[in-house]
Amino acid sequence: MTPIVFSALVALATAAPPPTEKIDHWVPATAHAIPKETAPEGEGYFSIIEGHNGKLYIGTHANGVNAWLVEFDPKTKQMKVVVDCHKVIGKDLKGFGSQAKIHTRNNVGASGKIYFGTKQGYPDKSETREDYPGGYPMVYDPKTGETKVYDIPVKHHGINSITPDESRGVAYISTCSDGRPGPGESSIFLVLDLKTGKYRELIDTKHIYGFIVLDHLGRAYHPLLGGEIARYDPKTDKLDKLKQTIDGKEPKLDPNLVEQPRGHPINWDTSPDGKTLYCVPMSSNHLYAYDLTAAGDTLPGRDLGPLVPGAKGTDCRAMCVGPKGDVWVSVTRSSAWGINLHHAVSYAPGTGAPKDHGPVAIKNPDYTAFVGKDGKPLPYHAGTFKTPEGVTTSRYVTLGVCQTKAGGVYVLMLSPYTVLELAPKAVPTANTSESKDELFVAKPLTEKNSFTPGIEGPACDAAGNLYVVNLKKNGDIARVTPDGKTEVFVELPNKSVGNGIVFDKNEFMFVADYTGHNVLKIDPKTKKIEVFAHEPTMNQPNDLAIAPDGTLYASDPNWGKSTGQLWKISTNGKITKVASDMGTTNGIEVSPDGKLLYVNESAQQNVWSFPIKTDGSLGEKTLLKKFDDHGFDGMRCDTAGNLYITRYGAGTVVKLSPEGKILKEIAVLGKQPSNICFGGPDGRTAYVTEVEFNRVVQFRVDTPGLAWERAQKLEPGTVELFNGKDLTGWGYKSGDKFESFDGKIEASDKRYTAKDGVLTVNPGKGLQQLWTGAKFPKDFELRLEFRAAVNADSGLFVRGPQLQVRDYFVAGPYKELKKYKPQDWNEIVVVVKGEVAYCTCNGEVLEAKFKLPATGPIGLEADRGQMEYRKIRLKELAK
Repeated sequence: MTPIVFSALVALATAAPPPTEKIDHWVPATAHAIPKETAPEGEGYFSIIEGHNGKLYIGTHANGVNAWLVEFDPKTKQMKVVVDCHKVIGKDLKGFGSQAKIHTRNNVGASGKIYFGTKQGYPDKSETREDYPGGYPMVYDPKTGETKVYDIPVKHHGINSITPDESRGVAYISTCSDGRPGPGESSIFLVLDLKTGKYRELIDTKHIYGFIVLDHLGRAYHPLLGGEIARYDPKTDKLDKLKQTIDGKEPKLDPNLVEQPRGHPINWDTSPDGKTLYCVPMSSNHLYAYDLTAAGDTLPGRDLGPLVPGAKGTDCRAMCVGPKGDVWVSVTRSSAWGINLHHAVSYAPGTGAPKDHGPVAIKNPDYTAFVGKDGKPLPYHAGTFKTPEGVTTSRYVTLGVCQTKAGGVYVLMLSPYTVLELAPKAVPTANTSESKDELFVAKPLTEKNSFTPGIEGPACDAAGNLYVVNLKKNGDIARVTPDGKTEVFVELPNKSVGNGIVFDKNEFMFVADYTGHNVLKIDPKTKKIEVFAHEPTMNQPNDLAIAPDGTLYASDPNWGKSTGQLWKISTNGKITKVASDMGTTNGIEVSPDGKLLYVNESAQQNVWSFPIKTDGSLGEKTLLKKFDDHGFDGMRCDTAGNLYITRYGAGTVVKLSPEGKILKEIAVLGKQPSNICFGGPDGRTAYVTEVEFNRVVQFRVDTPGLAWERAQKLEPGTVELFNGKDLTGWGYKSGDKFESFDGKIEASDKRYTAKDGVLTVNPGKGLQQLWTGAKFPKDFELRLEFRAAVNADSGLFVRGPQLQVRDYFVAGPYKELKKYKPQDWNEIVVVVKGEVAYCTCNGEVLEAKFKLPATGPIGLEADRGQMEYRKIRLKELAK
């Protein structure tokens, strides 16, 4: 980055201000000066991040002198230097040879350690690029105050990015030769072994200011000069060069955009689940998002819209994704005052477009000294500007922004180097739905000691009621309403005591009876209890899982011997042992596709996966994850296949990806969580039984639970046109020919794919129509849900004629709808009587008299952008 030309900018401050601007809303901010000695030229970069301790860590720049890592405590408002870069490397360097910048966008490892690196400053006329020895990757541990320094990865290169993957014991490095003029960079993408300190080069990206991000599968991404994106997969040790599209089209050859970053820095960050990449390009006024779950060699991107509508001459380099998924951007725009007016902008997933909260106003303009003891202005202190109305704001570009777990937003301001703390009420969390949800924050559902120490189960019915065993005594089963009201549902006969519970698709309850060696079956309507399966050679059973075809699996531990086995219970009640010679088998679950059985061993702290054969027996087990401490108990899957496992003794629930990567660990208000299930109105409430305080706690999650999804039964007479797994029943028509996609998860040209209950219309060239093989001559009601990407265009064919299904507010034709939810799920209902249809979206009329032929199939269209459909259901109507 070239140094800011302050002389020209200072001249602006002394000139008479042009005509004033009308500002409808200012965002109040409190300024906190970063120690002047750590940034004597008033500059700083992207380097700001929140540690696990709630404190911010900020990198500084002192050209020709040194760089420091500064800790800022938002509670006390105090700052202190925690890392002196020259001191920790053991060298006192001067001039261009000094470690002048912490330029990296700092990252935090799972351990809480702060990862950052140093970079070169600017040479004078007598210095050469070779005078800089190279930058050092560093890791600061806030718990111990110690800093580990790694060797220079590439001579004469600074460090632009360091991104850790502590689960694999590596960090990814991006270096920078900082060649001038650009784009003649040499930015090397490397892997650092955190234990040995050895480096391995992946590619020279030739990019400038390339930050590295990780996705949900642990793959690392780095931009390449010219528009492609490098993706490294540590599992396969393969580096791919990915192309990209924006809204289904080839990227424009615009040097200011992310698609063609010729010499322009970009900033990007991933969503908390690692499945979406958000990006802002320098000198652009738009936010982009990429789907990191997409298959193939192309990353499908979409334009989320302008950051500051109508702005010209923008500069956008500061962005981050907050802990709850909100995107925050600090962008400057040209103003009538001749300054770069600084705006705070946010984007919430599922909303229509980024939200401009307005320009930032400094509430405490005298927060630091701007003049010296001699009464003259201090150098590099011209970064504030007072409007004719008396509002103080910042005047230069901003490069760093951070949102904290508490929701606070902090921006790095230049000249002098300053942290601006935006007022929380002025910039409420953009993702209001998630804010209300408070994702992964546990709260009590029932009172302490509302259950016996035998509290277990749990499971939810289709109506959202929770069932938990051993309420008042061992042997009963409680029903708990979503608001926490508890009552005895049934009492088990013959001294039976329940443990794990599951429901089948017919809403029958199955209970593991560990004293009677039974699996019990209960009709919730009549409360009739019967022995569904009995096996005297069982130790227990303990917990249950159910496959899509209704087959049950039971874990069966022997706690005294620390051994265990597994049983299969067919839909006719026949019991078969399917695994033996195991450790203390406990939690058990079937994957969403029904192809894997997951089992954990409490005492051995292992999580295994078994392939499920066509006859329901099991293949060879594979170790999914080994833990070093604490026991396990129950576990359940969400619809994405992630496992939530209760860690008995640790007081947490760990979220594990299908590949065995720890995604999150959630504290659950007690040290002894025993089991977990999902329910609530949308399947995104996790219920945990907890033994330390004998109660049920709950927390919200980002993806519905698998059992909840399966419980959403159809109304009588309703058929599913889309089974949620593949494209069975659908195909392409060409004249009289029909290309069937039965059993396939994607169409022959990949324009349509099926996965996890969603039929996705993928971007591509030209129009393509997908049709049902069946025709529908009778009166019917068709229901489906759709979610449109920004400006996406699709269609629903009803017996032939097309009903437009689009991003309505942007693409029309129904732009006046009040209930349409941009980039969120919406329901379309089509009621066909005779040859006329009545069509609504979220209850609002789209077409009151939509004319149709007497018969015909149902179809979908692929036109522009990405569209998703789910729950496509048709019910014949009686005349």
